[in-house]
Amino acid sequence: MANEQNRTLQALQIATQMEIDGEEYYLKASQESSNELGKKLLQSLATEEDTHRQKFQEIYDAIRSKKAWPVTGFQPDRGKRLSLMPYKQLLAWRVRPVISTRAREKMLRMALRETFIRH
Repeated sequence: MANEQNRTLQALQIATQMEIDGEEYYLKASQESSNELGKKLLQSLATEEDTHRQKFQEIYDAIRSKKAWPVTGFQPDRGKRLSLMPYKQLLAWRVRPVISTRAREKMLRMALRETFIRH
């Protein structure tokens, strides 16, 4: 049991560090991007990484102190949130919703391509 707990704690430490690295990468990329849509997308991704880091840290702390898996409040939605995310983000950025889905996807691809080609 202790060996399994140690492996779990080690995995959580690695996951936490990956989230920290991801957040730093997205923030740096957003600062270097000249595309406003790309900047906002990258900043949003950085925020998500920090949220993940916080949750991993909560789980790590609970396992370490209580020797048990904490209640996380996670409610799986089978990817429904992800499939709507680009549309919701575009609306939040005040991109006109009359633009077709294909045009929105093309705009996002262009913003990401311009942002990541520089790296």
